[in-house]
Amino acid sequence: MPQLRYWIAACLFLGSFVGCSSSSNSVKGLVTLDGKPLPGARVSIEPANPAEKLSGVIVATTDTGEFVVAPHPSSGETLKSGKYVVSVSRKVDPQGNVPPVEDYPQFEAAGQLREMVPPKYSAPDGKSELRAEIKPGKNELKFDLTAK
Repeated sequence: MPQLRYWIAACLFLGSFVGCSSSSNSVKGLVTLDGKPLPGARVSIEPANPAEKLSGVIVATTDTGEFVVAPHPSSGETLKSGKYVVSVSRKVDPQGNVPPVEDYPQFEAAGQLREMVPPKYSAPDGKSELRAEIKPGKNELKFDLTAK
């Protein structure tokens, strides 16, 4: 009887890992501005309907404008399937450089950050016009922004 309990516990434990890996979606993307990659941008992906209780994420773009939503360290999930509002922001200092994340509060408090992305894409709180739908499996998002 004790062996049966251990076997059942082991099956449930291993089953939970299988469930996590099969329900996890991969999400990567590309952000361009006027046809050129947008490096150093912050991409915020938030649930379109907060009542659906989906989690959001903020990721940064690389020098090539690409981003990847990394799996959560404990759950292994990225973003669940559903509809999301996307906001893209690229703030620069007076010299036109994207400051390190740890320096943002300092620059913002001094009013020294300037947004480089038009408000129609960078507006917070679901007011951006960018949308994404995450579907089961692999998701490749592309956001072609224009300066006008």
